[in-house]
Amino acid sequence: MEEMKEKNKIKNQVEKNEVTDDGKLIRISTEADEALTGLLKRVNNTEDMLKVTKWSMASYIIEKFCPSFTADDIKAVYMRTVTELDLFRGAYKRAMETGVIPDNLRDLLFANAGLTPGPKKVKKIRHTVGSNATINELGKS
Repeated sequence: MEEMKEKNKIKNQVEKNEVTDDGKLIRISTEADEALTGLLKRVNNTEDMLKVTKWSMASYIIEKFCPSFTADDIKAVYMRTVTELDLFRGAYKRAMETGVIPDNLRDLLFANAGLTPGPKKVKKIRHTVGSNATINELGKS
């Protein structure tokens, strides 16, 4: 008996999704949902009996504004969603792949540890006198 109830429940959920869902399901914030609902009420606040659905309104907005999405808009989205920990993970991954820590991050790491970074190591200049390159050139002449 309970198996039948469970099967009917699953069947009803599938039918409900098939009837109401024409595309992919996405999650949006409650603020975005409230804004979309308010806009939907404004659109549907007409005397005619035609009603616009929430998914058609959202689809229209996405299709209309995606082509005009600028680099500033992308930065704004990152600022709303990316955390400091995400930024740190990205910097850590790049540092591990390249073996180079950016100077500003290096300074912050030393400051956070209460240490002062020493002067950068200076690479010694290679002398060409007496080197293999010079000896090879002498042999060719």
